[in-house]
Amino acid sequence: MSEAVDLATLGTGAVVAPAGHGKTYSIGRTIENHPELRILVLTHTNAGIAALRRSVASQGRNRPRIETISAFSLRLVRAFPARAEWKEGDRPDLACIQSAALRALKSKTVVDVVAMGFDLLIVDEFQDCSVEQAQTVEVLSGVIPTVVLGDPLQAIFDFGAAPSAAWNGSTEVLPLLTTLTTPHRWKNTNPSLGEWLALARADLLAGRRPTASPHPLEFVSLARDASQGGLSSLIPRHGTTAIISPDHANINALSGIARSYKGRVRVAEKTDLSEVRKIARTLDSSSDRAAVLVALIAFAAQTRTGVSTAVVQTLKKNLTTKGTISRSKQPIVLAAARYLANGSAAAALSYFRHLINGPGGYNYRPQLQKLFISALSMNQASQESTVEECAAQLIERLNHRSSWQPYGTVVGTTLRLKGLEFDNVIVLNPKTITAPNHLYVALSRPTKRLIVATTD
Repeated sequence: MSEAVDLATLGTGAVVAPAGHGKTYSIGRTIENHPELRILVLTHTNAGIAALRRSVASQGRNRPRIETISAFSLRLVRAFPARAEWKEGDRPDLACIQSAALRALKSKTVVDVVAMGFDLLIVDEFQDCSVEQAQTVEVLSGVIPTVVLGDPLQAIFDFGAAPSAAWNGSTEVLPLLTTLTTPHRWKNTNPSLGEWLALARADLLAGRRPTASPHPLEFVSLARDASQGGLSSLIPRHGTTAIISPDHANINALSGIARSYKGRVRVAEKTDLSEVRKIARTLDSSSDRAAVLVALIAFAAQTRTGVSTAVVQTLKKNLTTKGTISRSKQPIVLAAARYLANGSAAAALSYFRHLINGPGGYNYRPQLQKLFISALSMNQASQESTVEECAAQLIERLNHRSSWQPYGTVVGTTLRLKGLEFDNVIVLNPKTITAPNHLYVALSRPTKRLIVATTD
C-alpha cells in the first residue's frame, strides 16, 4: 500500500473514507511524516486505539496522543471541574461526561489551554459520534486544525438516550475536504470485489439495493437452516471466516448457529460480556448454594454442547427438588458436594470445569468460559473483591489491552463485527437486512471471498 492522504496539509474539515479505503493507513502515515507536530487522535473504542497504534511504525520525536473521545472528555472535566460543573462519581456516565465537557469548553480559558497542547486534531470514525461528541469536536476545530474521518454509510451504532449525530460527510463547520477512492483492502486479494463494492456503495447511497453486474459474489441456496448445519460445506478449513446474521433482536440466534458445527464456529461476543457478570452476581448474592449449582449448569450449557449428560441431569433434578445430591462418586457430583459444604470460589471453579470439560461436547462460546474461570480464580486468590467485581476488572482490562483479532470462524452481527476484516464472509439472508448501512458493513468485511447464503 503506497497511497495515503496527508491529513496535516488539508486544513480543517472532513474526509469521507469508505470501508477498506486506507483511512487508518492515512492516519498512521500522517503521524509518521510529521514528527514535528503534536497530534491528538480521538476515536471511540479501545479496539480502535489498538488499530491506530499498530498503524504507526515510527512515532517520531513527538508521540501522538491516541485516546477515545470519552477518555479525553473525562480528562477535561477532571482538569476543570468547576467550569464543567463536575462532581466525581464512582462510575461516571458517558453522557454526563460529554455534557460536562461541553460546559467546560464554553470557557475561553479552557479552550485556549487545550489549544496550547496540540497542533493537529484527528478524529476517527466521526460517523459514530453522538450529538454532544460532534459538538465537542466542532468547538475544538475552532482553535486546533482538525480533520475528521468516517463514512456515513457505516453509521450503525446508537447511543440510547444520547442521539447520534446526523452526518452526511460535511457540516458547516467541518466541510468535505476529500473522499478516499482507492479500495486498498482488496487490491492484492480480490480487486473485482473492491470494484463491485464501490458500485454497490453508490447504489446504497442512492437508496437502491446493489445492482451492479457482473459481481464477484457467490450465491448459495441452503437446503437446511444455518442453525441446523446448513453452512457446513461453506465454512473453509483455513483462514478467517465470519458468518453475519441479520437477526439483531434475537439474542439466541448466534448461539443457535454456533452450536451446530461441532466446535468449528464461535460466537463473536458483545464487548460488555454481560452474561459473565450476571452469573458472577448470582454467586455473590445467592445464599442458596443448590440454586447456584443449578445456575452454573445453565450458564455452562449456554457456552458448550453436551453439558446435560445423564449424570448432570440427575444432579440438577436432585439439586432442584431436594437441594441435595446423590451418593454418586462421579467427579462432578463430588465437586458439587464440596461447593454445598463450603460455598468457596475454589469449589465453584472445580465444579464449572467439570461441566465444560465433559466428554462428547463442543465449546462454542470459549471467551465466556475463560473469563468466568479467570474471575473465579482472581476471587479465590484475593477475596477482597466479589466475583462480579473481579469479572468487571477483567472485562475492562480485556477491552483496554488490544483489539480483538479474528481467528478461525465466528458468527456475529454487523454491530459486533464492524471494523474487522476476514478472509471469507458468509452473509445470511441479506434480503432481511433492510438498513443500507448495516448491509454495506456486512458486504465490506471480507478481503477475499463473499458468500451470500439464503434459505429462500
